Amino acid sequence: RRLSRSSFLPPPHLPEKIMSFSIMQRLKAQREAAARKREKKKLEVKEKKSAEATTDGRKETKDVKVTSWKNVPVLFLYGTQTGNAKEISVLIANEAKAQGHANMRVLSMRDFLSSNTFEGLPKEPLIVSVVSTTGQGDPPNNAEDLWRLIRRKKEPKWLSKTSFTILALGDTNYADFCAMGKFFDSHFSRLGAKRFYPMGLADDATGIDEVVEPWREGLLPKLKAECERIIKQGVSCEVPGEKEMNGGNTSVKLPKNGQILILTGEEDGVASLEAEKIKFRIQAVRPDAKMNVESMKAFAKADKALTGLKTDLVILFVSTSGPGEVPTNAMKFHRCLKKLKVSPSWLNDTSIVTVGLGNSTYDNFCGAAKIFSGRLSSVGGKEHGLYLTCLDKADLEESSEKWRTKLLKAIALEEPKSEPNPKLESEPKSDPSSEPKIKLKKRRIPPLTTLGIELVTKKGYLSDKRYYEGLTARLQSHLVERVRRGLTPDAPFNATIKSARIMTSAHSKDRHVMHLELSLPLGGRKVGEAPAYQPGDSVGIHCPNSEADVLRLLKRLKVDPKTVITKISEKNAKTSKSHVLSHIFLPCTARDLFRYCLDITSPPKKSVIRMLGAYASDEKEKEHILSLCEISKEGKRLYAKEILNPMVPLIELLERFPSINAPLAHLIQLMPPLLPRYYSISSAPNTHPSEVHVAFSIVRYKVQTPCGEKKREGVCTNWLYQKCSSLNIVQNDYLSKQTQNPNKLPSPNTILPVFIRRGGEFRYPTDVSKPIIMVGPGTGVAPFRGFSLYRDFQRKALKANATGVGAWRGMDWQHVEDEDEDEDEDSRVYKHPNAPQYFNGVERGVSEHDEDIHKLDGVGPAYLFFGCQRKDIDYIYESDLKTFQSNGTLNALHVAFSRAEEKKVYVQHLMEREGKLISNLLCKQEGYFFVCGDGTRMARDVMESVERILSAHTEMDPSQAKAYIVQMLKEKRYVQDIWS
Repeated sequence: RRLSRSSFLPPPHLPEKIMSFSIMQRLKAQREAAARKREKKKLEVKEKKSAEATTDGRKETKDVKVTSWKNVPVLFLYGTQTGNAKEISVLIANEAKAQGHANMRVLSMRDFLSSNTFEGLPKEPLIVSVVSTTGQGDPPNNAEDLWRLIRRKKEPKWLSKTSFTILALGDTNYADFCAMGKFFDSHFSRLGAKRFYPMGLADDATGIDEVVEPWREGLLPKLKAECERIIKQGVSCEVPGEKEMNGGNTSVKLPKNGQILILTGEEDGVASLEAEKIKFRIQAVRPDAKMNVESMKAFAKADKALTGLKTDLVILFVSTSGPGEVPTNAMKFHRCLKKLKVSPSWLNDTSIVTVGLGNSTYDNFCGAAKIFSGRLSSVGGKEHGLYLTCLDKADLEESSEKWRTKLLKAIALEEPKSEPNPKLESEPKSDPSSEPKIKLKKRRIPPLTTLGIELVTKKGYLSDKRYYEGLTARLQSHLVERVRRGLTPDAPFNATIKSARIMTSAHSKDRHVMHLELSLPLGGRKVGEAPAYQPGDSVGIHCPNSEADVLRLLKRLKVDPKTVITKISEKNAKTSKSHVLSHIFLPCTARDLFRYCLDITSPPKKSVIRMLGAYASDEKEKEHILSLCEISKEGKRLYAKEILNPMVPLIELLERFPSINAPLAHLIQLMPPLLPRYYSISSAPNTHPSEVHVAFSIVRYKVQTPCGEKKREGVCTNWLYQKCSSLNIVQNDYLSKQTQNPNKLPSPNTILPVFIRRGGEFRYPTDVSKPIIMVGPGTGVAPFRGFSLYRDFQRKALKANATGVGAWRGMDWQHVEDEDEDEDEDSRVYKHPNAPQYFNGVERGVSEHDEDIHKLDGVGPAYLFFGCQRKDIDYIYESDLKTFQSNGTLNALHVAFSRAEEKKVYVQHLMEREGKLISNLLCKQEGYFFVCGDGTRMARDVMESVERILSAHTEMDPSQAKAYIVQMLKEKRYVQDIWS
């Protein structure tokens, strides 16, 4: 069983006193030996599987004789803890590229094993490795797996066709100076590799540049000479750029009439949209293929043994929730996958392609995709590609198009050379193929996504029973199981608006922050029970698009808002599957379609612009539209200038180019779903068990577009403000005359479709004796108000009863997992041993053996760093924060006013003033550090500030300070809840 604290406690049938220290040590040693044995077995299975995968790949791969030294593949392989080795590798690779080397890759040792196999290492003709050493001769985290595999390898000629050199980074203050560099140098030589350039040993104690600079200058001519030697010897190499597939296997064995299973795991609908896109693209190149698109949740619910995975090709689209967590609707699939007890060759006949969607702001980028890819590979699946896509990149569509093209080439060898033109029988005038041929400038543009759906429409109205004014069809509670309601985006509950107030001054022209209180419904898992939440959770709100924007768009499209859409089906489908776009609820009117289901305010992706260009009849307009989606630096710049930066919505693009006559079906096929908006909960469940409080900025600003100045408004924030204003319940912290109308009763307009999203790692520490530091500028302070409310309750409870009776202990939530396999993973509920009646809790005290509280004489210290522009304008939650400071909940409150003085002061400046205290809390007392807010600049600046604090007030140098923060991230003591 797993090692845990309870593993070292005496068995329950033996008195604790008779357990001697020697027996406990013996038991501990036995458990550690068993753990090592299990780890050894896992490595053997992994190595055996890698060898099998490579053998299969070699059958398909034909080595190509490279005729120029410039095309010899060079692999820059780095292992780093702080990022220095990566920076050096990238620098050398760029210099080599400038000298003519055309086939280079820069990968961490971990990424190499993810995108290749260990047995693929001997196929690398040239390896330049930069590796650092951590601690007392230990490998960096991203080099540990390769280090273990190399150490176990025995064949003396395994790397006989490989040339290498090593640059080792270390510190002479440690006994094992550059131990990892020396390890890889000796073991590469032991396995037959040839050292073409002497190893460099860089000492951080005296300055690594003293060794790195001359070593780098001498490497480049030697690298060219070694490439020329390889060419003279006639060494065969793989075709440049085709190594992205594992084992060199670039072709997926998809037989005629083969079966493809596409599974999606997500929080927000983006994965489903990408899955639909690739589905239509595959149909164009492989019309014989039989495809099935399902969510992981639905697939696992229907097939708990996951036997459906034994098909020809499985494509996974997985988004990552927060810092590396499995998304909500993939949890059941993940649980079933972990419980599989099958042989390592169970999926030998199945090809796997994994597409990860994530946010590069987080350290564990696309962590969920890597989890699924690794698990399926461990049971025999042949991984043909692990593609990681960054959702916060400006060129998302361009980067996504790269892996789409590779996948289509792998399935069909190549895409059709002729550009597919949509054939629209119902609207022949809009068919691009029927228009006059226009001579256009040759451009490299994304392929046109063909029209793959058909609409069945009729004129008239929906009956009152099927029509919901102001709410989405998701609120039809009779279609939703009570046990799941409020825990997933597709099963929300109806919350009601209790009160609202503006927390910023009326003098604030560009910034308005609202505090909103929502009443949760009773009737969660049990009647009389409210949906549970924890400090750190968020609330998701389903919001509609503006009615005025919807009618304006429909008028431009020449579509009657009252048109009823009864069916959306695949075009020329062989089966009678009727529902292909899961985010659209049928039947619905055209007005409801654009108001509740589709995102009409975000800047159109390049695939949408490419489609619009196909339906433009004017030559000049068509030319300009295609230039916006061109795959080039100029196209990227133009797209950012005219579309992305000014946040141009679809309606403005259509009005700018009046010759576009796009059909409704093709438009909704490519338009993204309208996603819920998430807001951090600023209340605590022990003080407000049947309510959630949130704070948000009402987004309003102006931008310059190619058509002049335009207004921009946030979809959800303005909708919420308008609803509250219409109810006359908006108060203002600075205007005492505006008061809430006590006689105003809840009306249907006060109902909001909401759900709770768990906070993941962003959790209050379980050990309440540990100090916490909270950094939350602007609305980033919202979750820390919830933390403080929770701490205040804890502190008073512990003070009132020294024995802990009645105390609500530090985050003692029990994650109840129903052992019944028929129960959905999303039916989880958080219970608490002393919670109010809403949580159905059972009162009990704190025993002396409880691990959540180490000290009953109080909770640890807490410090909050908050920032705003001016005290008299946007000091939100001022009264609450000062109360927390005065009653001892906060040991100190530090507030930065960035516009109060001529010189701007931010939270990181106040942090550095308290540097000695922060370094002591983080290093000596092992405290927790929480950051919430903007991830584009603030989060990065705060982390750099912590690095400077640690290097200034401890014995750490800058690289060691970075390594310490990385360790805190792994220990979940440095936690971020940030957005781009």
